[in-house]
Amino acid sequence: MEFTIGSVLYENPLASGDDIEDFRLEGDASITFPRGRMRLEQAYERDMDKGLHANFVLWCPEDVPSDIAISWEFQPHSDAGLAMIWFAAGGRNGEDLFDANLQPRGGDYPQYHHGDMNAYQKVSSLTVFDEN
Repeated sequence: MEFTIGSVLYENPLASGDDIEDFRLEGDASITFPRGRMRLEQAYERDMDKGLHANFVLWCPEDVPSDIAISWEFQPHSDAGLAMIWFAAGGRNGEDLFDANLQPRGGDYPQYHHGDMNAYQKVSSLTVFDEN
């Protein structure tokens, strides 16, 4: 597929449950849409003893090439946690990300960086700014 910067390959307002109907959740999360914006939160009060084992991942089902520019609007709901975006993900041997032969994943971080998948990853620590 050929494209130039500025060509839109995929766009999603993430404003309602209909917008993520085909997305796949790994781990436990609460997904709501207050004020027409997607909010992702742990489905239960975080058990700090679980550390990285208490995470979750929400996968967009769209296949996109690895050489792309990605932009989104992000506003942290709280100052706790870490936000990541993963893209161009698939099995190490070219399998589809959801191939039944890949090990099951449930949000545990090591499953994503030392498992049987490859992906590009962008990690962003959450920083809360004063609204004034």
